[in-house]
Amino acid sequence: MPPVLVDAGGLENALLNLVVNARDAMPHGGTVTLSTQVSTLEEDYPAVLAGDLKAGRYAHISVSDTGHGMSKETLERAFEPFFTTKPRGKGTGLGLAMVYGFAKQSGGGVQIYSEPGYGATISIYLPLAESSVQPLRASLQGLTPAKLSAEVLVVDDEPDVLEIAVVYLKGMGYTVYQANDGVSGLVILKQQKNIDLLVTDLIMPGGINGAELAQMAREWLPHIRIVYCSGFEAEGLEERNMPLVHGPLLNKPYQQEEFEAMVRSAMTTPEVDVEAA
Repeated sequence: MPPVLVDAGGLENALLNLVVNARDAMPHGGTVTLSTQVSTLEEDYPAVLAGDLKAGRYAHISVSDTGHGMSKETLERAFEPFFTTKPRGKGTGLGLAMVYGFAKQSGGGVQIYSEPGYGATISIYLPLAESSVQPLRASLQGLTPAKLSAEVLVVDDEPDVLEIAVVYLKGMGYTVYQANDGVSGLVILKQQKNIDLLVTDLIMPGGINGAELAQMAREWLPHIRIVYCSGFEAEGLEERNMPLVHGPLLNKPYQQEEFEAMVRSAMTTPEVDVEAA
């Protein structure tokens, strides 16, 4: 991991707050996972478009748990000072606000991904010390490959994420169908017999998750290609009682270059007759 220029004590306190929150979210036990990587955020990355981060390269530090997760209402207020869902006397409501403040003061930001009942992943983005954060538009010019022709079904219960995926796929030249849960996805699969690729979230409400949807899709369309998507890292999905999957896993929120590369790889890789385990 390249170096970052931050207050060491502040980083330590931020990680300690996140680990304590993760512990409290798992009263009956579970798994806390800390991971690091270098992430390149493009100009169309959701947090960059929202003005929360600048496009560029960051040290990306994540703390993930397998606890009860957060509702959409909680996510909207998670960084508010003194906001807490813990019982009286169990928390001050300042932990995530302090983490957010530290990241912002360091020139970075914080993002949360959570699914109720499956846990949460909180990611801190810190700019690298080796160079200042610079816009990436110039470096990406001229990298757009030729458009392709195929029919794609994308399934996701998060409207914003679904919309972004549809925009990317249409920009690539695909005919796109969309559904916001597994049941709706099944209906489209039965109606449209020429779908070449299924891009599906793994954790969805409604009784049919992405792995089950993919398995059913292969029963009707044996040669369909599959790209799985999740806000959780691959190693953490089994801890959340998700079945193992055979196929590429795309992390959310999407980054356009990575998204398009994954889709093109799935469409050009020789077909293999496999099913979700």
